[in-house]
Amino acid sequence: MGIPFAFPVELPVPPMGEFTCATTTIDPAGRLGDRSVIKRLGWVAGQPVSIEPSQGLLRIRVVAESESSVAANGYLFLPVSARRSVRLHTGERVLMAGGLDCGVLVVCPLRAVGAALWSYRPDLFEAAVG
Repeated sequence: MGIPFAFPVELPVPPMGEFTCATTTIDPAGRLGDRSVIKRLGWVAGQPVSIEPSQGLLRIRVVAESESSVAANGYLFLPVSARRSVRLHTGERVLMAGGLDCGVLVVCPLRAVGAALWSYRPDLFEAAVG
């Protein structure tokens, strides 16, 4: 007799469509240390972007003109004002979530990711008894 196996529950496709994500660290200049999400979004060096705080997160999208843009080396730098508005600090790890269908990058402090996981499945964080 084999070991019983329960197939995982099928999760629905997210309402925002296809997306990609990565975790990275913010360096002292405000640079996000990962370019993979920016590349998957199809953003290129010099691409103007708006960086908007939204309830503790940063929403970044391509715009026609802006003071912020993708750097020549393909990295994205978060201005001090944007970092302060959502309490992001040098050395902090963040989740970069890119909505490929809508062309939006959301930068989430890991505390926001933890809150979302807790809201979705608090039972997963119950202390092990044993």
